[in-house]
Amino acid sequence: MLNKIEIYDTTLRDGTQGAGISFSLEEKIFLTHLLNELGIPYIEGGWPGSNPKDEMYFKKIREKKKKGELKGSQVFAFSSTRRKGVKTSEDFFLSKMVESKADGFCLFGKTWDRQATDALGVTLGENLNIIKESILFLKEKTKKPVFFDCEHFFDGYKSNKEYAIDVLKTALKAGADRVILCDTNGGTFSHECQDIIKELKTLSFPLHNFGFHGHNDCGMALSNSITTVREGFGHIQGTINGIGERCGNTDLVSVISNLQLKMKIQCIPSKKIKGLFSTSKKVWELTHGEGPPNQPFVGVNSFAHKGGIHVSALQKAPEFYEHINPNSIGNRRHILISELSGQSNIINTFGDRYPELKDKRKVKSILHAIQDKEKEGLSYEGADASLELFMRRVLGHNDSIMEKNYLKINDLDFGKKKMSEASLSLNFRGDKTMTVSLGVGPVDALSKALRKALTPFYPEIKNLKLTDYHVKIIDGHCGTMAKVRVSIKHQFLKNKAFTTIGMSENIIEASWQAFESAFTYFAFLKKDQSKKVSQI
Repeated sequence: MLNKIEIYDTTLRDGTQGAGISFSLEEKIFLTHLLNELGIPYIEGGWPGSNPKDEMYFKKIREKKKKGELKGSQVFAFSSTRRKGVKTSEDFFLSKMVESKADGFCLFGKTWDRQATDALGVTLGENLNIIKESILFLKEKTKKPVFFDCEHFFDGYKSNKEYAIDVLKTALKAGADRVILCDTNGGTFSHECQDIIKELKTLSFPLHNFGFHGHNDCGMALSNSITTVREGFGHIQGTINGIGERCGNTDLVSVISNLQLKMKIQCIPSKKIKGLFSTSKKVWELTHGEGPPNQPFVGVNSFAHKGGIHVSALQKAPEFYEHINPNSIGNRRHILISELSGQSNIINTFGDRYPELKDKRKVKSILHAIQDKEKEGLSYEGADASLELFMRRVLGHNDSIMEKNYLKINDLDFGKKKMSEASLSLNFRGDKTMTVSLGVGPVDALSKALRKALTPFYPEIKNLKLTDYHVKIIDGHCGTMAKVRVSIKHQFLKNKAFTTIGMSENIIEASWQAFESAFTYFAFLKKDQSKKVSQI
């Protein structure tokens, strides 16, 4: 087993094979910089000639390289071996590979005998010639590294062991710098993967120049990647967050975290590993999602603890319920508070800011109040701001800054354009204020009306950005009379984001509750901040 492994990222190419995933040219450039900053040594940028965007991408990368940017990573171009019946010098995609002037090249070719004969329509001997000639062509024309992806290697090995081995030998003899065994269907179990590699070892292959490219159709991509490294492979391919076709690719976030933090095998510079969390988050944002909350290492719930016994034990020794320090990859611990929580959860979350929580009777009263709310269907889990405001009310604090007199929403039809109008009357600090605002929907109109009413008193509200609005049905069996839980996330400048909630049979009322809590919490934060400044 080696003490250092090459990481080859194919998020920009294989990752976009996933349903609903597409990156613009600007996003691909942004992600290239992001991966370079993370310290990824190899970045697969795209397939030259397959589309205009990838053509322009490699042009932009060349320009950036000339300016001295992207110094750390080598950006590779990807393509297939030459087409049957076409000379390498006349093959369109091979010519485009050369024109891309990429730092290196990754070719894929058939390893499964049936794929060669039935899908490609060539004899087994012809397929070997195609592989050999394609690698030789790129090596001679570019003098740059050429990697060879053995497509369907494991299925091919099971079908015709001798032929799969011939493909490996052909690629190596032609000068491939790395030979990557691909589990293209994602159907290989780790024990099969290990058995096959052990057989390859008996043939004296240079396994340190071998790599693995896995798909996750059986949920084995990570396990197989670790297995190949343990058997001596020196190269792993995958995508950030495991995005990709069907069930996805090997998740490089988990690969790097496991190898580097758990097995002490270097994948990226040690000082860069804290960037895994932010990198994962930014990739999810570009795919228009937040990612699974329980994603290993970087999910928002990866280090979230709800059980009171667990939280109590964490205070004594974090390793009791955390396999690594969450800060090591840029994540952080979350203590959740719900009906299942114990006193430790309350104290651990708020104890440093609320001395009155030293009184266990007050802690118990908070827990009982939370449990009563949860019986009604209102969960404070993941709603940090609403939870703190609720706890403060139980402790006797009054943070209310407004009282709603009435709220009226009208739907307006301007022909092709339909809008909503919110009329809002508030009592604010003893004064009555009225506002009317238009929005693209009732919730948008409500948000704008509330902001309009409060901005004269809190000008900083213009910097309070709504980043997420989510609705969950609480009791769906009640049909259209079901209660809904509205969750709203805001962020003020670069400060920590906070979440508030509301619950009602009426989605507008639930939204009002969540917005009211958000602006109340914002006012509380400003007041608390001013108080701290005055004490300095």
